[in-house]
Amino acid sequence: MTLHTQLITMIAMILGGIYIGFATETFRRVVDKWRDYIIVRYGFEIIYWIVQTCVLFYMLYRVNDGDIRLFIGLACLLGYSMYIVLCQPWYRKCLEVLINVIRTLASWTIYCLEVLIFQPIIWLLRVLLTLLKGIYHVLFKLLYILSYPIVLLLKKYLPEQLLKNISKLPSICSTIGDKLKEYWKKVKKKWR
Repeated sequence: MTLHTQLITMIAMILGGIYIGFATETFRRVVDKWRDYIIVRYGFEIIYWIVQTCVLFYMLYRVNDGDIRLFIGLACLLGYSMYIVLCQPWYRKCLEVLINVIRTLASWTIYCLEVLIFQPIIWLLRVLLTLLKGIYHVLFKLLYILSYPIVLLLKKYLPEQLLKNISKLPSICSTIGDKLKEYWKKVKKKWR
């Protein structure tokens, strides 16, 4: 390895150490939300360090074809300590501001989606259901009015036993209607 390659490798690994500092600070802040779920947290931790190792090794591979020496590890430690001393205080503040901005944008996006898309759809569905309910009642009343003369004629000319069986039909339909109304109330409660 030439002196030029060693210098570039050293600079790249110092930058890699600084990158590890930024990435680790961000990771710790994000994973802090998962502190109650130990298994998930350790899973994230393992995946995180595997990814960071791959990133550093890829940087090393691009700079000096993956040749590992002692000074490379020391350069990474130097970069990480430079991050701790020079960048950590202001990066934490910037990270908190960035997280608050992302939270605010996410809450505004969710609110806008709810107000502009979901609430109008729910309102349209309610109007449509009310309209269908009204049409159903009008058609039912119209059917009742139109069928009344037919029922009178049938009562006059049909046998008694058949009329008794037919008279049970409204109670059966009423039971079915009551069950449908109960089901509809359950569905409406789930929507709210």
